Amino acid sequence: MPDSSTVLGQRSGLVGSFFVYLALLFAALAGPAFAVIGFVVEDGVRAMAWTGLGATLFTTSSAVFFWRGVAAGRKAERRVRAVGLPAAAEIVAVARASVGEDFGVELTLRVGGAGVAPFVGRVTCSAGDDLVAGTVLRALVDPRDNAFTVVGR
Repeated sequence: MPDSSTVLGQRSGLVGSFFVYLALLFAALAGPAFAVIGFVVEDGVRAMAWTGLGATLFTTSSAVFFWRGVAAGRKAERRVRAVGLPAAAEIVAVARASVGEDFGVELTLRVGGAGVAPFVGRVTCSAGDDLVAGTVLRALVDPRDNAFTVVGR
């Protein structure tokens, strides 16, 4: 049974996405702010200006990189939700995993359904009492590339 190369996480929603994009915008603007302040203030803080220019190069390129990744992930999830076929995702194994700063679980799922060739996928999520081997979850799968997302949880 092949593995899935693409797993989509839970949708963060409008408010969550807004705050992610806002944080990335602030990261991109931090360097230019230091540079402007360093050049405008005439009390010998030119080091601040040069630091700002260096930070601009780093933070702006990093923010653009992460911004594109977030946008691509949201686009992929919208695609799966629009054209995905309903499938069943049976939990085969549950292992403890790190979810951000918290502990959660990594689920090994056997995903399959009508029009979907069976495959194995893994997803990391918050722990729950209902997440045990043998539990069947609802999923949407794009059969072109086996991109999937678990729905209704």
